[in-house]
Amino acid sequence: MTLVRLKVRGLRNIQALNLTPSPGLSVVFGENASGKSSLLEAIHLLSSGKSFRTHQLTQVVQRGASEMQLSADVLSESSGTATLGMEYETEGGRMRMKAAGRTVQKLSEMAPYLPAVTIHQESHRVFTQGPEFRRSFLNWGVFHVEPRFLPAWQRYRRALRQRNILLQRSLPKPEVWDRELVESGVSIDTYRRGYLQRFIPIFNELLPVLRIDGAICLEYRPGWGSDKDFSEQLSKGLEGDRRLGYTRIGPHRADIDFTVHGSLVRERLSRGQMKVLVYALYLAQARTLAEITGRTALIMMDDLAAELDGQHIDQLLGKISVLGFQSIITTSDPAFRRHVVDIPHKMFHVEHGVFIEVI
Repeated sequence: MTLVRLKVRGLRNIQALNLTPSPGLSVVFGENASGKSSLLEAIHLLSSGKSFRTHQLTQVVQRGASEMQLSADVLSESSGTATLGMEYETEGGRMRMKAAGRTVQKLSEMAPYLPAVTIHQESHRVFTQGPEFRRSFLNWGVFHVEPRFLPAWQRYRRALRQRNILLQRSLPKPEVWDRELVESGVSIDTYRRGYLQRFIPIFNELLPVLRIDGAICLEYRPGWGSDKDFSEQLSKGLEGDRRLGYTRIGPHRADIDFTVHGSLVRERLSRGQMKVLVYALYLAQARTLAEITGRTALIMMDDLAAELDGQHIDQLLGKISVLGFQSIITTSDPAFRRHVVDIPHKMFHVEHGVFIEVI
């Protein structure tokens, strides 16, 4: 997948934008609050329907504007060029989306066209905060490589919601949803395990490339005792679920433990070391997608020079260049070009939301 052209109107401080990024590396530099991160946010919105900076889309819309409009031309390895479009109106929170000439209703219908791996200053939360961040990371990868994952996840979420309603209202027989919960839940677990079998060797291969010392171990926890039967555990836990009013086990409670020398990464590594590890983690995610499906992800890295030292930047950019991924990097360092002198690239300068290509 290659992002060929991006158009943005009404998003934060970005002026009317019509950008043609490099099919390889694009570097965007400018002062803080100039619009660098907003550019990545626009692409991330088209990719996922969500912002990585806020949960409220109204905060993304430019001050004084009533709507936001985004569009992108995307070149696929298999199906040629497709145009994606998204419009969001602040009044009523109305969202309209189009993909390849047709109106789509669900974000999941947009996502396959523009898989984007976004690494930003809060990405280390995958190590430091709750399991929902690690599940989100895992689910992104599985969604993009396993077509059966989304239907199974939708079935599971529906059954879980219905079971929890019965539990919360103390209504009889919440266990009528157990069969659906178990069948879809076991499928989800199978798809996740299959993905991790491909992901972990790729991740381990990247660690020495980025000069990460020590073996990083990943232990997947499915959300119930992995050595026990999911159905049996649901039945045994029913009375406890009744008391609390929700289902306590299942794929919605899954997690991944990242450990080094037997301790959790967040307890053993420094913030700087975790930053480097984040890049290995997300680059491995992009490589796994490419190896399983033949499709490539767009890699976006926000304020890279503030996150990594020069040596790690050179190592990372060299690896991305060798792998052939399209990437967009933002930086506030005007001398960043020294890191890319041997890599084909485009440079863009942004000031007050205006982007200008630098020759």
